Amino acid sequence: MEDFRLDAQIAYMKNLFVRKDYTKVIKTFRSSSETAKGEKEATRLMYVARSYMKLKQPADALQLFREVEKLLDPDSELAIDAAYNRLLCFSKSKDVMSQNKWTHFSKFIKNLIGRIPASIPP
Repeated sequence: MEDFRLDAQIAYMKNLFVRKDYTKVIKTFRSSSETAKGEKEATRLMYVARSYMKLKQPADALQLFREVEKLLDPDSELAIDAAYNRLLCFSKSKDVMSQNKWTHFSKFIKNLIGRIPASIPP
């Protein structure tokens, strides 16, 4: 039964995101005590993280994108999308950059570049 509830919540969050009601996406996420596993939870977190980005709150989105990466195979499309969006968070967040995070940022870029498939030309 709880699986259906989470599926319904994800569908609702997707609908809110498409309608650009980003604040309600975040509110829905925060009000839920349930969590999913694997790709389902990653999808849920992506809607929330992307909502934070749309609301120009990259520092809040950054941690959620990282959680998405942890939940999935690093070569999955969703994990790569989360890594890319996390990179955007770095470029848009003054808080993150001002806290002397250049070392972390450098490691992140090297990791991301290392995950690009060989079939993509440089």
